[in-house]
Amino acid sequence: MSNRLIDFGIQQQEFFAHYFERELYFRRNALLESCVTWDSVSTALYAIDPGSPHIKIYQDGQLSKAEYLDNYQDGYVVASRFKPNKLHNLLVAGATLIINKLDRYVEPIGALTQAVGDFTNSRTVANAYIAFGGDGTFGKHWDTHCVFALQLRGKKRWQVFKPTFELPLEHQSSSRHKDECPSDPIFDEILTAGDALYIPRGWWHEALPVAGYETLHVAVGIHTPKIHDYLCWIASSVLSQHSELRKSWIETDLSVYDLDSIINTVSVALSSTENQQAFMAKHAQLRVRHDVVNFPEILTSATK
Repeated sequence: MSNRLIDFGIQQQEFFAHYFERELYFRRNALLESCVTWDSVSTALYAIDPGSPHIKIYQDGQLSKAEYLDNYQDGYVVASRFKPNKLHNLLVAGATLIINKLDRYVEPIGALTQAVGDFTNSRTVANAYIAFGGDGTFGKHWDTHCVFALQLRGKKRWQVFKPTFELPLEHQSSSRHKDECPSDPIFDEILTAGDALYIPRGWWHEALPVAGYETLHVAVGIHTPKIHDYLCWIASSVLSQHSELRKSWIETDLSVYDLDSIINTVSVALSSTENQQAFMAKHAQLRVRHDVVNFPEILTSATK
């Protein structure tokens, strides 16, 4: 399955049958054209409040925004803007610039993100990672959602390791499990511009800059409704309408209540086709397209 920007190399049915949440998938030259330039990313920085959480810079930990932002008086409010030379120098010195939700601001990245969303039938968001060198940002970790890593400019080395905790939910991060990552990667490749790598949620991985190469990649997060989400939605939206389930639990033993009735009520609610369709319709509404705005240049390539 393909469109004018990306060729996944496999049919959607094959992806879900053999790879989705099961195995990583790697494809060389998946992007059909070089559609993202440094200038297009640079101009997008004017559309994003640099003081917002969407902009971060890491170098041996997250840097204080005071290191790369100036405050200025904008009418009656104090606003922030980049120090272009300082930003450039930080990147040359090995820092990594992270721009969350860049698909909202750069049209080709928005189109690629939408293509991944169409291919996976899911809500997708793209976070961009820019580096002109350095030793990497996050170390080995897992994500709580599946990711398509799309290499847009330059090169980056990716190592992927088998999962030690299957299918983590959003609150189940790898931060407390760092010592559990396997020592030997099952995937160790340098991605070049145009390559695509699918990483299932829960799979350990690390992305490392390659000496001598600038790098820009986007991690397109695949945000799918989980069975756990359906159970929570049923509990809050449907089961809360049943008076017998709104009773206080004041006994230590649930057997004093009519458990058969409770189990039946829950079972009927879960198996209801109407409820299932309502839940999926709710999540389908989250799949929206974003308008894109272009602004003047601020980020310059290290080779300029």
